[in-house]
Amino acid sequence: MSTLLLRLAAPMQSWDTESKYNRRSTNKEPSKSGVIGLLAAALGILRNDPLNELEKLCQLRFGIRVEQEGNLLVDYQNAIGPFFKKEGKENYQFSLSEDGSCIIKYCPEKQITTVQTWRHYLSDAVFLVGLEGKRSKLEELEFSVNHPVFPLFLGRRSCPPMPPVDLGIRDCDLPTALRDEPWHALDWYQKKWLKNNNRNDLVLRVHYEPKEDDSDVPRAIQRDLPISFDQSHRRYGYRGYTVMSVRGVRIIFENTAETDENMLEEELNRDPDTPEDHDPMKELEE
Repeated sequence: MSTLLLRLAAPMQSWDTESKYNRRSTNKEPSKSGVIGLLAAALGILRNDPLNELEKLCQLRFGIRVEQEGNLLVDYQNAIGPFFKKEGKENYQFSLSEDGSCIIKYCPEKQITTVQTWRHYLSDAVFLVGLEGKRSKLEELEFSVNHPVFPLFLGRRSCPPMPPVDLGIRDCDLPTALRDEPWHALDWYQKKWLKNNNRNDLVLRVHYEPKEDDSDVPRAIQRDLPISFDQSHRRYGYRGYTVMSVRGVRIIFENTAETDENMLEEELNRDPDTPEDHDPMKELEE
């Protein structure tokens, strides 16, 4: 078996598996349904297409490593309407009841109400995602991620990913790939962390699906296995996963080759807010 590695990084991303209607939360890590949705978009699979292609994606063994935790961001919104005309009157309005069902009611101008929503995001988070399967299938997915049919997004359409997404295919199983891959946090985050910590103290959290015959591995259950993305009847199943910690991850910077001690010291001492070879007085001389 081989493992395809993806890097999911963006100013904002959101991975919700439970909430509905006015309050939309997010998990701390990407959900399998969200990543499968991203791959389906890359392949051009429609929501109402036959389920056999979706089933093939769900059979891939899934795991993540948290490279950069990110911060919780809550976006509060309110909106009025929408309104439409009915029975000769103008101000009929859609609204939601407490159980989420849709209500149509007539609203005189003095009784117009607003709809409030709370949407949760992860800000500045980075994740390493691994998908284990046959190499031929992973090569097809890798090509599609680099040449997607539909735009890719991280949980919600307002969250496009930062490049690069594709990190390549590793000829090893999923836990090994997630353990041996260098640290892919953003440069500024790595520098900030290394100023306050010893590089040997780096510990990253990993969630992955154990094999079916790994009966000794403890498992938690999560309902994020997509059965159907059809908007008329979305369905999700349960899957098991286990959590482990990874130590001794190699630390490199994205804009350099593998970092030696002298290069690391030079990078840490450079002011990240000042571009290299920048002369602030040059524009005044012109």
